[in-house]
Amino acid sequence: MILEELTKHIDADFSTLLGEFKLTLIGLRAITVQNFIKILSYTANKVVFKIKNDEVIVEGENFKIAEMGVKDVILTGKIYKIYSVKGLNNEKV
Repeated sequence: MILEELTKHIDADFSTLLGEFKLTLIGLRAITVQNFIKILSYTANKVVFKIKNDEVIVEGENFKIAEMGVKDVILTGKIYKIYSVKGLNNEKV
């Protein structure tokens, strides 16, 4: 109950308060990524985000950063695949 009131007051959701990353897919043309640590690589066809001990990879075409904040980004373009890679051994999950 206290967390619900806090999230409403500061206009944040529960996952953001816990420091978890959040992906929101908007059709197949845009994605928002919240609470990432940093962007490890960025090309027109692939973006790699560092999140805690893992990486999240978005693959597609014609990627452009529409908006970017300190810990959030809106990425536009054709999105084909989203997956995570665990630790240093690069196992897809």
